[in-house]
Amino acid sequence: MCRLIRVVLVSIPLLFVFLAPSAFSQSWISAVNATTTTTNATVTWTTAVPANSQIAYGTTTSYGSSSALNSSMVTSHSATLASLTAGTTYHYRVLSADSTGVMVTGLDNVFTTPAAAISVSVSPTTATVASAGTQQFTAQVKNTSNTGVTWSATSGTVSTTGLFTAPTVTTATTVTVTATSVADGSKSSSATVSVSAAAGILTLSPASLSFGSVTVGQTSSVLLSTLTNTGNDSLTITNDAISAGDFSWGGKGTCNDSTLAPGASCTYSAKFTPTAAGTRTAAITIYSTASNSTVVLSLSGTGTTAAAGTLAASPATLALGSVVVGSSGTSSGTLTASGSSVTVSAVSSNNSAFTIGGISLPVTIPAGSSAAFTVTFKPSTAGAVTAALTFTSNAQTSTTVEALTGTGAAAAVHSVGLSWSPSTSSNISGYNIYRAPYSGGCGSYSKINSLLNTGTVYTDFAVVDGTNYCYATTAVNSSNEESGYSNVVSNVQVPSP
Repeated sequence: MCRLIRVVLVSIPLLFVFLAPSAFSQSWISAVNATTTTTNATVTWTTAVPANSQIAYGTTTSYGSSSALNSSMVTSHSATLASLTAGTTYHYRVLSADSTGVMVTGLDNVFTTPAAAISVSVSPTTATVASAGTQQFTAQVKNTSNTGVTWSATSGTVSTTGLFTAPTVTTATTVTVTATSVADGSKSSSATVSVSAAAGILTLSPASLSFGSVTVGQTSSVLLSTLTNTGNDSLTITNDAISAGDFSWGGKGTCNDSTLAPGASCTYSAKFTPTAAGTRTAAITIYSTASNSTVVLSLSGTGTTAAAGTLAASPATLALGSVVVGSSGTSSGTLTASGSSVTVSAVSSNNSAFTIGGISLPVTIPAGSSAAFTVTFKPSTAGAVTAALTFTSNAQTSTTVEALTGTGAAAAVHSVGLSWSPSTSSNISGYNIYRAPYSGGCGSYSKINSLLNTGTVYTDFAVVDGTNYCYATTAVNSSNEESGYSNVVSNVQVPSP
């Protein structure tokens, strides 16, 4: 038997919900917000599960920049974007990945950084100006392409270029100078100007005089400083003084209690004579009716000790020739200082046959100058005589020696004494004496002195009794150049014995 069974089929509808990506991201990432300054933006957001943090951003939806990845797993996120441009719109989106590495990217968002506020600055911010004087101001405007300003002043005038002209005042006053932005009239900046009453102002140029190094006892060159009235009213110099010491008035100044109109000048002068080695200072103080009633001109210099000079005796050997025993002959020499002045304090001879004269000691010989002296030779015996003449001084070498020579001649039955006038030529070192036999005329001349005769006298002891002679002299200079013969003395007759 068969049973019929009825089967009822019931259709149950199934509901499938598909979330679009944007909807999923909005459910997984939420509360995205950005706060901005002119150059920074801080972005915050929340994720459904702990995840890391990063932001992609840029001025277009291509982004192009991203923040550093923050790997901390959190549900509340924050990241700051720096170095942004003021007044600019940026696109951004947040990115977070959970612990399984699933990355969810937020929707595109935008923020706009606020534009930087316009600012104005004035330079200088303070100034001091004489009555009716001028001061140039400049203004700088930032955060706008329109950098123009309008100028104004509470007193006086100011040009469109910022040149301020102070009012004429009899008492000190304060003025405010203001620059206002053309782009934004609410933005401005001001400077404070102190306007002084009309007055003279003394200005020194230079304000100090430095004389450098000067040898003790010597006087420097005269130095000048110019005193100028840089104020806007006349002034009178009422007094001046130089402090005591090694400085003195230079004698070339022109101030002399002058009255100086605005812009007028005069000069002060000084010189330096150090009395000791080392740094020396002083000052010239000037008193006047100027607003700066006292000004000081500083003076400075250094005294130095001069290097010792040198002393030389000329000629190196002073030859006095042949002199008859018991009589005397004289010749001259010179002492010359070089490099620095030299003081000669003493002189001595190691032979009493020679004595010095013609010079008074002590004597100071300036550098480059000379002092003359004479030596007298008076032999007591016949024969050659030598000696040393020693000069004592403060030169580098404390003693200077000159050699002396002479010959004592025995008294002859006859001799010929010669004398002549000195040569008028310069640099003459001495003379040579020439003799020739005479027989109706002068024969051939021969020099009869063995050494250059530095004096203008000579005695010829080598004559033959009953013979006639001719004599002549020549002058020899320091270059050993010899002149021609002097006038000739002829037919000098030596008597027979």
